[in-house]
Amino acid sequence: MTDLGGGCASGGSARATCARAGNLDFTHRLRAAAPATPALLLLGTTRLDLACGPCTVVPLPLVALDAGATDAVGNASLRMPLPANPSLVGALLYEQWLVASAGACPLLQSSLSNALSVQIQ
Repeated sequence: MTDLGGGCASGGSARATCARAGNLDFTHRLRAAAPATPALLLLGTTRLDLACGPCTVVPLPLVALDAGATDAVGNASLRMPLPANPSLVGALLYEQWLVASAGACPLLQSSLSNALSVQIQ
């Protein structure tokens, strides 16, 4: 897992558990973002690197997953079980959280977490 930066304002910090094929508890995590605020996880397989105010939208999103609202301290998580499929080994994902707070990214009316590249082992 590699931190790619790109975060801004109250977007928080992206984290993830071990991305290993067969890990049924693989989880994307957001920490210390704006509290009680809607959060989406952006996932993609390629990079966009689009500047948006002081933020950078790193992944070219293939999907945006709704994580509901962050909790009282700005945390959110999404579990994504990884099947025990050898063809997943080596796959690379880019992820970044979008937090719908009074955003620093005017295009998305949101703040962004740092982005991560996650390679499945």
